[in-house]
Amino acid sequence: AIVGTYVPNSGADRKSPLKRLPYRTLCWDRDLYAQLLRTEKTYGSVIWLGDLNVARHDNDIYKPKVNIAGTTEEERFNLNWFIRETGWID
Repeated sequence: AIVGTYVPNSGADRKSPLKRLPYRTLCWDRDLYAQLLRTEKTYGSVIWLGDLNVARHDNDIYKPKVNIAGTTEEERFNLNWFIRETGWID
């Protein structure tokens, strides 16, 4: 199965940076990962692609900045946890 995903940004609003971070990390990521695992169970192999709106490591982006949308500890932790726990490959 091929799964194309646009993951919501955690927030780039200058007045309220990261205002969607709790939704992104506590709800969206969990629901998405559960759906990916159901898809894997149903179809076997899964290719997951799209705009995940997270840089797993500093070297994944040009001029990394700390604690902006896509680079927070919470976002990185969630994606790295999923990859580590499932054995999926980045």
